[in-house]
Amino acid sequence: MTPSTSWEKRYGNLLVNVLFEGSLYTNMAEPTYFETTYTEVNGVASVPVTITNYGANEISSISYTLTSGSSVSEETSIGCNIPSFSSSVVNISIPGEATSGEASKTFTLTKVNGEDNTCSNTSVTGKVITLSFIPTPVPVMEEYTGTWCGWCPRGMVALKLINETYGDKVITIAAHNSDPMAFSPYSNMAPGGFPSAEINRGGGIDPYYDLGLLETALAAVVPGEISATATWTDKNKTKINITTQTRFGMGSSSSQFSIAYVLVEDGLTGTGSSWAQANYYSGSTSIDPNLQPLTKLPSSITGLEFD
Repeated sequence: MTPSTSWEKRYGNLLVNVLFEGSLYTNMAEPTYFETTYTEVNGVASVPVTITNYGANEISSISYTLTSGSSVSEETSIGCNIPSFSSSVVNISIPGEATSGEASKTFTLTKVNGEDNTCSNTSVTGKVITLSFIPTPVPVMEEYTGTWCGWCPRGMVALKLINETYGDKVITIAAHNSDPMAFSPYSNMAPGGFPSAEINRGGGIDPYYDLGLLETALAAVVPGEISATATWTDKNKTKINITTQTRFGMGSSSSQFSIAYVLVEDGLTGTGSSWAQANYYSGSTSIDPNLQPLTKLPSSITGLEFD
């Protein structure tokens, strides 16, 4: 190695050995994050609390108290596994309230491995939201597409996979742009290029490659549930009567909600070039297995039924 400093040129490289005397800290841990959690009335929430171990020894047990308002719980001890100088998530059981509402809870880490916690910061505060019931989420995925869009067939494949996998647990809507199925309220709503999609109007994603985000939406806690039934009001089927029911897990006089409806149709067909679906996957190789059937179709697909 070529010496790079005047010291190295004159004296050569030095090996420095530093010796630390004394003992490293033990039994020192800090709760650093308390995740907002939901539970039912008189239920028990499993709250993820992040704990950082600043000690030299692994933490195998902790003791803690919970403070809600002026009430402090008895000390509780649980087992855990937090390596030295590392952070881990520990699930803490916290009881819900007797009525629905939002409450602040303070988690205080009192002991580490049965000994007093020597950390200067031992507490973290978070929220536990108690609901009268846990609503079931039904995510809405809106996919922005068009027959002129050569990459949009993957969106058609995505919606088919969603419907086969989740059924009525997910609502899918194909919102067309600049083709015979276009619907003007959707014309400027696409969050990105085509195809693109949104789950619960939560920002632009790819309708096929980002399907994993549906699992997150299905696991989310939502404010309430909504159900609707529809019937034709005349024999010519020109008007629809919709009956809607809503149920909320927690009431609030300051909350503002509104209801919007989208009428969708399956099995749409037509003739002419504007009904032919462009297909850039035609003739492609080394492609995702779910998209493989598209490679055997022509670059302009006619006779499709659009759902």
